[in-house]
Parts: sequence; structure tokens; C-alpha cells
Amino acid sequence: MRRIEEHQQAKKNYLEEGVMMLELASQAYKLYVSRTPTQKRELLNLLLSNCSWKGGEQIVTYREPFDILAKMTAEQEKEKAAGDESSGLSPIQRGGRDTF
Repeated sequence: MRRIEEHQQAKKNYLEEGVMMLELASQAYKLYVSRTPTQKRELLNLLLSNCSWKGGEQIVTYREPFDILAKMTAEQEKEKAAGDESSGLSPIQRGGRDTF
């Protein structure tokens, strides 16, 4: 019973951390512009890794789980550009085959 309780608590903590990450992602820009340069660097270190410049363009690599959110956002933007705004839901919300 104790091991079951431990797993249930771990699952709850995992879900709470997931919600916090989504909140951070949705507020990242607002947080970034209102911070000191040191705090901005810390926020960028949390979100990004292996950033570089290539041909005058910045190449950004997101850390997990922000990479998943960035991919979903890019896919939604492609759908909007193609005129496919039928559901307005992300692949995860739709339960599509490209979900994880």
C-alpha cells in the first residue's frame, strides 16, 4: 500500500509540474521583458539550449518540454497559413497520430 501511495504522489507531482511548465511557457515573453539582464539569461537557460547563428539567422533549440510546445505551435501556424483552422485544437488536444 505504501508503494502505491508513493506512486500516486509522484503522479500528482508530475502533473503539477506539467501545469507549472505550461504556465511558464504561456508567460515566458512577459516574464522575459520585465526582468533584469541576469534574470533574462537564467530564463533563456531554462528554455533553450545549443542556440547559434547560421547565415545571419538565429537557430534555436528548446529544452524539453518546451520543444514539444514549440513544435505544436509551429504546426498550428502552418495549418493557419494553409487555411486549415477547422478545429483550432493542437495535435495533442485532437488526439492525432502525431501526438507523442
